[in-house]
Amino acid sequence: MTRRIIPACVALAALCLPAAAAAAKLPSFPSNSIVIKKSIGGVALGQSAKKAKSAWGSGKGCTSSKGFDACTYDGGASGNAQWTAIDGKVVDMHVNVASDGGRPNFKSPLAALKTSKGIGLGSTYKAVKQAYPGGLTDDQHTYWGLQAGRMKPFTTFIFSNGRVIQINTGDGKHQG
Repeated sequence: MTRRIIPACVALAALCLPAAAAAAKLPSFPSNSIVIKKSIGGVALGQSAKKAKSAWGSGKGCTSSKGFDACTYDGGASGNAQWTAIDGKVVDMHVNVASDGGRPNFKSPLAALKTSKGIGLGSTYKAVKQAYPGGLTDDQHTYWGLQAGRMKPFTTFIFSNGRVIQINTGDGKHQG
């Protein structure tokens, strides 16, 4: 099925953090697993912000303000990871590779994160579509979205030149 909708979750994470917030280094993930519509690397939707910080670590990359918590982990040329929480519960997380001169770095430690079907950063559009049929995309195949319905949890794979460069998982209620 083709849609011309650009997932709002792609921009959400970047807009939520104050510009002054520094990023922490990439976490050592307690798990290399991505569970579709549920979790990435040991941080899960609905999990407390405290447990998410414990799973990925905290430090200078975390901020908290009036019911909003977020931690960003910056690996420089390796990419970054981020989770956000509202009212103490995780509502969104993502991982993405960095680009070096316009070329994504798929040798990132983040590429070790995989779904049960072996899909992760660097996977091809064809592999994602075969592993998870029935997803939504646009005419340019810039994303493949998996969602059970409106306001339901989702996982979205973002592509550049036919390869996954970002993976988002959200609760479907706080992404715009």
